[in-house]
Amino acid sequence: MLTGLSVSNFAVAKNITLDLDPGLTVLTGETGAGKSILVGALLVGLGGKWQQEYLRDGADRSIVELVFHLNGSQRDLLPDPSILEDGEVVLSRTIDSDGKSRVRIGGSLANLTALKETSSRLVDVHSQFEAQSLLDPKVHLLMLDRYAGPDNLAILDEFRAQAKKLDALLEELVQIRTSENDRRQRIDYISYELDQFEQVSPQESEDESLNAERTRLSNIQRLADLAQAIRLSLEGSDEQQGIRSLNRIAQKSFADLSRIDPKASEIGGMIDIIEANAQEALFFISSYINSLTFDPDRLQIVEDRLAVLGKLTRRFGSSLADAFEGIEKLKKELERLSKSEERLSTIENEIELEKRNLSLIGERLVRSREKAAQKLSEEMVAQLGDLALEKAKFSVQFQLLPPGEDKYISIFGEKCGFGNSGSQYCEFVISTNPGEKEKSIQKVASGGELSRIMLALKVILSEVDQTPTLIFDEVDTGVGGRVGEMIGRKLARLSQRRQVICITHLPQIACFGDTHLLIQKTQGEDETTIACLELARRGRVDELARMLSGDRVTPISLKHAEEMLLQAQKIKGQ
Repeated sequence: MLTGLSVSNFAVAKNITLDLDPGLTVLTGETGAGKSILVGALLVGLGGKWQQEYLRDGADRSIVELVFHLNGSQRDLLPDPSILEDGEVVLSRTIDSDGKSRVRIGGSLANLTALKETSSRLVDVHSQFEAQSLLDPKVHLLMLDRYAGPDNLAILDEFRAQAKKLDALLEELVQIRTSENDRRQRIDYISYELDQFEQVSPQESEDESLNAERTRLSNIQRLADLAQAIRLSLEGSDEQQGIRSLNRIAQKSFADLSRIDPKASEIGGMIDIIEANAQEALFFISSYINSLTFDPDRLQIVEDRLAVLGKLTRRFGSSLADAFEGIEKLKKELERLSKSEERLSTIENEIELEKRNLSLIGERLVRSREKAAQKLSEEMVAQLGDLALEKAKFSVQFQLLPPGEDKYISIFGEKCGFGNSGSQYCEFVISTNPGEKEKSIQKVASGGELSRIMLALKVILSEVDQTPTLIFDEVDTGVGGRVGEMIGRKLARLSQRRQVICITHLPQIACFGDTHLLIQKTQGEDETTIACLELARRGRVDELARMLSGDRVTPISLKHAEEMLLQAQKIKGQ
């Protein structure tokens, strides 16, 4: 569960640290107090989109840190359980004023993708935006597959692997079916390129060795001058002493030295080594000088060959290695084009076989989804009944994808298309009033009903996903007090199995909280900040009374608030 949240320099949240408890935690506050800012910081900490206006005025960076504690069975939720330390993992995100972001997971640097993957397994956030996503039927199939569980997802993965294999064959078929004229032209072009390459007949790394030879031939005089200077320094001349003449002086001095002090005898051997090395170096440098001959004809041959190789190289890339790689690709393509007629018959048979295999997997996936859809519909009706939609009917409607010219399979004898999500799409349909036919959520659900439908789905999916922490923001959008109380009851029951954090403006929901946090905005002469306070019972009564009656708290609203708390405690104790 989420045990700690720390926010620094996020909009008007200068420094906020929250210690969070199990059960149901409610966050309330006046309109504009900063509840949305706290939610925004939380989403950014989970890997959400950063906007530059989030950075507090005058601050160099914004930091969001989340601390999670996981028990033994929850360790497997993490992509890498080794990041846990004493059952805890810390997710942190720092965004500098230039927009650069740094992510740490368990103290180690990570990227934003890893942060999203990790946080998505630990926290499920329900927001008004997510509720609106229910209006898009594409989301419905994703939710249904989540609900259907790991066996269904295993079939889906199997379907995707088989579909990828079939797609590759279909793509190859399209290439083979290219018009014979185009195929012939391509063969002629490749044959010409191969002939040009064979005429040049380059050797691997030939350009490198020729470039080295050109450099040597172009610098013969410079090489001779340098070699001569080396020989002079070794041999010496009338104007200057060389290493050997200086060494002979050393030998003479050593002879005198050793006669006086025999202990210095080792020096003589070292001086002799210098003489031997100098003689050997002089021999090699003299031979090298004698080998230096300027050959303009050879230089021209090298230049001409490099020009030919350069022209060949530019046809394929930037180096001779690119040319060799390009030629190999052309050879393979020529072989494939030459065998295309033979391959056409073979691949058509392969495609038919793979279509039959994919059809069988697709039928298993359809049966799995239909079975899950029936169970989901029953659970949704029960959940919606608990949320003041007692007459609601809910079901999942399926439709097969339209077939393509070649891209199709057969599901229970019916021809259809296929994609990465299977061979069908689905849509959640609902009726909230007796006598009405079920219709798409977009056509039927009001704002308040949409929030309740999403809440019902979240409650059901939480049993499948085992996500430790659920966060609800604006779950009470468009609902009144009676429905709010039913939502509060639902969240309270859910919090017995999961940690639930709810941002709400309804006292009928807030009264069910095990922990009540109050968001307050403070405006000074130079800055505006927000603070988060944990309310004791007296404070909770006052805050519920304010939520009931507005700024003007009355004895009646205080009494009503007290009664709401007592009633909520009684309901939770049942």
